[in-house]
Amino acid sequence: MLGHLLGFTAVAFLLTITPGPDTAMVLRQTLTHGRRAGFAAAVGVALGLVGWGVAAAIGLAALLASSAQVYTVFRWICGIYLVVMAIQSLRSRSATVVPDASQVQVHGVLASGRAALITSLLNPKLGVFFVAFLPEFIPHGASVPTTTLLFAGVQSMLALAWYTGMAAVVTRARDFLNRDRVQRALRQATAAVFLGFGARLLTERA
Repeated sequence: MLGHLLGFTAVAFLLTITPGPDTAMVLRQTLTHGRRAGFAAAVGVALGLVGWGVAAAIGLAALLASSAQVYTVFRWICGIYLVVMAIQSLRSRSATVVPDASQVQVHGVLASGRAALITSLLNPKLGVFFVAFLPEFIPHGASVPTTTLLFAGVQSMLALAWYTGMAAVVTRARDFLNRDRVQRALRQATAAVFLGFGARLLTERA
């Protein structure tokens, strides 16, 4: 079991640090509402991974991977959501202004965590990953539901650590990030990530 766990941890870490919608969401919430909101977004992503682990353990993720119709509907929902997030990033003039801790409001923190959780849960690629890839690391004879939840917990902790660190780094770079040109570039880059992944989901074939 230890060897399988270490192998999965290495692959899960590479998956975590690869830029994607979750990365864009944590950056957006940190830049909009500050460090606490970034931490909340990191927690939201981690909880989303746990949610996918539970879905895989009880068989819901398998339905997503095996049914082209279900996958297509879910893919469209996810794609539209990401496109909406891209539009919001472009329209929000304050989306790349890192506020001081005193400016952070509770509702902004809660909303950040909720938005990140939704982004994580509305990612069909994670469902396919938990069904098609994760089982390869489960030892023969081990309980599939239990081991799936264990691996999901490991990936969740990796994501929490990575994105929390990212939020902390972004906050420390407040002075640089608050420059006009940097704000505009970050807003456009964040929107491009959301739009790129959203468009790919909407245009790919089942």
